[in-house]
Amino acid sequence: MAIPTSSLTLPALLSRTLTALLPVFNDQVSTSQPEVQQLLQDSLADLILARRMIDTLGVFSENESMEDIGDNEMVYLAVDWLFAEVQSRVNGDGLQGRIHVLERSKAAYEAFLWLLETYDFPLQDGQTYGGSTAIPLDPAGRRDAKIKQYKLEKAMKEKVSASTGITITSSAVPAILGLINNTISDSATASMSRINISGPSTSVNSENTTSTRTAAIALLSLLLTQTHAALASIEQELDLLKSASMSAHIESEDRERVERQRRETQRKQEGERTGLKEDETWRLDPPLRFGNGVRGGKVAELIDDRGKPTQPFTILPSSGLQNLSDRARLQSEVFRGSHRLPTMTIDEYLEEERARGNIITGGGPESENQLTASEQLALDAEDDGTVDAELKSEQKRQKDEKWARYTDTHRKGEGNTVNRG
Repeated sequence: MAIPTSSLTLPALLSRTLTALLPVFNDQVSTSQPEVQQLLQDSLADLILARRMIDTLGVFSENESMEDIGDNEMVYLAVDWLFAEVQSRVNGDGLQGRIHVLERSKAAYEAFLWLLETYDFPLQDGQTYGGSTAIPLDPAGRRDAKIKQYKLEKAMKEKVSASTGITITSSAVPAILGLINNTISDSATASMSRINISGPSTSVNSENTTSTRTAAIALLSLLLTQTHAALASIEQELDLLKSASMSAHIESEDRERVERQRRETQRKQEGERTGLKEDETWRLDPPLRFGNGVRGGKVAELIDDRGKPTQPFTILPSSGLQNLSDRARLQSEVFRGSHRLPTMTIDEYLEEERARGNIITGGGPESENQLTASEQLALDAEDDGTVDAELKSEQKRQKDEKWARYTDTHRKGEGNTVNRG
């Protein structure tokens, strides 16, 4: 049963990832296979998780030096290098996809160099912290640079093999995996020593510690040298891909221009074949013709000599424009003013708004001279001897009684809340 990734320690996670990647770095499988590409994507996710674990655990700090890094922690300096190596083997989707892959790989390589420079990693002869080494343009200089690079890497591989006991042929990933596995073994041994109190000693073997640190320094020196070569190769490939991308863009524009010219030529030829000139094909009402084309290259008449129509047609309404041809009517509808003409008079508009209730009437001096509701009620109640007067009198009595009860239970001005904050 596979152990969940979230429950793995940092060494266990890196060990599992690199063990799965060994066939890829030993050139035992092809990176063009879909399952291998999926393996690379999964490995990149694990390496990103490993970098987050390193940051969370505070394994490295800008305020430290090489002496402050533990012997078993030095191998974690190579995590960015591993990410760059795996990323460079991912297949991009087209030119732009490949450019994106190389740029991510370049950024990881540069992060690895920056980390070594931060800790003032001891350099060997001919090594620098700088970025990619420029490739000489002349063939002789390029050949000498390759020979020098090959000899330097060969000497460093022999030194790493002597210190780790792992033979390095092409990639340094097996040596990194060996150091990580040693870290796991040392942790297990230390745990067992703490548990076995009756044991002779619980201290870590100083000779093994020294050999681990020496092997890690030799391995990082090899990775530093290979990083410069990888960055130079990436720069060269990026220049080629960007040039190819620009060429592909230019070719695409050329194809579009040729296609537009072809359509334009075809349209002109079609106009000449049907007897139309170029400007006539864009007119509002092209001349009527027989069927779908021409007959003898002549424009067809709408009605023949016997009064029968030569082809179907539709009589359009004049829309109030009498004595105008169809062409003049359509022209008058197209070439009109930019403003909207009024469709009703002002009186019609006011009448429509009044019907909708949008116009308020009343007010002014006439409204001041009109009686209020209370005054009108008192006036109507004074007409004695009529039924309406008695009803109005009763309404006035009820209203006065209601007001009297209100004044008994409310203080004067209690209902006036204006200007009281």
